[in-house]
Amino acid sequence: MELYEFMKFLPQNLIFFLDTGYISNPERESISQVANYAEFADFIRRFTVPYFEQARLFFPRARREGLLEGYNEISLYMEHTLKYIIEYFTQPREDRVP
Repeated sequence: MELYEFMKFLPQNLIFFLDTGYISNPERESISQVANYAEFADFIRRFTVPYFEQARLFFPRARREGLLEGYNEISLYMEHTLKYIIEYFTQPREDRVP
């Protein structure tokens, strides 16, 4: 399978690490293979949320500078927010010390 084909179906296949679905598991027994849900969530975001991969590199600096104040757990991962974070740290600014 080519990389493009793999990446095209990756998001819908990641959920199988959490649950195989009713048809395969009608008793709904927990079969999760995920050891760390926070890391798994970041892994999914890196492949499915536009701009997340680039913006996450700036998250520590954005937190230190107070750039993330006022964002909630949903708005932080919206495309326009992630683009703003990237642009904030990649565009030259006179009022910010590197």
